[in-house]
Amino acid sequence: MSTFDEKIGLLCQQITKGAWAFSDDLISNDLCTKLKNEIDVLYQNHSLVKAKIGGLDNKVTDHKVRGDYIYWLEEHDKTVDQIKVSEEISAIGAGIRQNLFMRFERLESHFALYPAGSQYAKHLDKTKSQNTRYMTFILFLNDQWESGHGGELRIYKESDSKIVEFNIEPKMGRLVLFLSNHIYHEVLLTHQPRYSLTGWFNQASAFELLI
Repeated sequence: MSTFDEKIGLLCQQITKGAWAFSDDLISNDLCTKLKNEIDVLYQNHSLVKAKIGGLDNKVTDHKVRGDYIYWLEEHDKTVDQIKVSEEISAIGAGIRQNLFMRFERLESHFALYPAGSQYAKHLDKTKSQNTRYMTFILFLNDQWESGHGGELRIYKESDSKIVEFNIEPKMGRLVLFLSNHIYHEVLLTHQPRYSLTGWFNQASAFELLI
């Protein structure tokens, strides 16, 4: 069995090669199941909100472009399992940062639920309105996922964003990481509800560097 450091080393090799990576054995299925159950409760309580697209001043909903519902994890209001997964992902990020001499600090994340029949069109995570994002992570929370369920994460080549490099199935416990400013990606049409924890390792903003 590989040690934690060996698993981090493999992730770093993948990121160095193509600016993205994934691993299936860094976060336990037991923890992922608990997080999925939390999303179900949040959905039943109408706590998930329709995700929006656009800049800071002109955000809109457009189901044809982005169809997920989200819930932001706030530091002052995290559950025990939300704290646990945040700590584990932070440790993974710290290992990558140390190995690859990357410069990022804070972690932010939200739950995402894609109902059947939804998708997220091709896009880049680091934009003018989200310019502190350094590395994206997605932890999939779908049990008994099959290829016919759709919802794969499509990764485009770093060197040519018109070329599809890989379609990643959103299986329970799979953690995907990629450089937010380098990798175009999309969520393919889902045929079953698709659950995930999505987030970013962020750099300090230009304003924060001045204070």
